[in-house]
Amino acid sequence: GMLTFVFTGIGPLALSIFSETFARESHAGLARSWRQIVSFNFFFTAPVYVFAFLNSTQLIAFIYGSQFAPAGSVMSFYLTFTLVNMALGGGFLASMLYVIQRSDIVLRISIEGSILNILLDLVLIPYFNEMGAVDATGSAMVYMSVRQWSALNATVDVRGSLPFIGRCFFFSLVAAAPFLLLSAMGWNHLILSFVAYALSLVLVLGWVKPLSEEHRTILAGIQPRLGD
Repeated sequence: GMLTFVFTGIGPLALSIFSETFARESHAGLARSWRQIVSFNFFFTAPVYVFAFLNSTQLIAFIYGSQFAPAGSVMSFYLTFTLVNMALGGGFLASMLYVIQRSDIVLRISIEGSILNILLDLVLIPYFNEMGAVDATGSAMVYMSVRQWSALNATVDVRGSLPFIGRCFFFSLVAAAPFLLLSAMGWNHLILSFVAYALSLVLVLGWVKPLSEEHRTILAGIQPRLGD
């Protein structure tokens, strides 16, 4: 949440957009709005999470102190679930289901996820401690997203965002190569890694230009220079 605080409030905004689009253009328009919002959300947040995943120990030590560095592996483990949840549009699934008047599914899946989380806690925590707690919470979160995504896809085609999301994840990993190389050579510093990652990501995106004409049109509406 701290890493992506700039997107605070996008959930209520997305609900408003989904509702308005569904009223005007029905399921086809709703599918397009889903593709745009979920794609943008992943495009801007996935690189942050990938960097945090690969530098979790250094990040925690930098913010909280070196005595907390061992928690880095727990953070990386949880970020794996978070990335999967983001790829499925986890932050927007409930809003979409409410818009198409399937709030009953949201409630049922929430109950299922809560029960699953408790059961997994009881089974995993005694054996794996904090890793067990993270596994239980992350597994329940992904389970709920998969169930909601499947229920939504039965009515609205939400598969259109997946190819773009896959490309974004691939570009984020490719951009990590330079700072991983620097780390392997002994230049293992968080700020240096961040600068190398940011520059590499800009170069990769500038070369590949992953945004479609539809995406650039939306960006140009927000800020004309961003559409170039």
